[in-house]
Amino acid sequence: MFVKHLTRIRMLKAKELLIGSNMQIKQVAEAVGYYSTRHFTKLFTEAFGSSPSFYRKPQVM
Repeated sequence: MFVKHLTRIRMLKAKELLIGSNMQIKQVAEAVGYYSTRHFTKLFTEAFGSSPSFYRKPQVM
């Protein structure tokens, strides 16, 4: 339960960093406590249904 909560907080911060900065995905992963970009990407995709790189692309509305 605690781990899921912590993961959710980390993923929300990662999403914020991906949208609001020019940090590389690896840097974002490390900033929120993940040193495996592959593991971070897997968890991020599970949390939001899209990969971290999706949040780097300009959104078409």
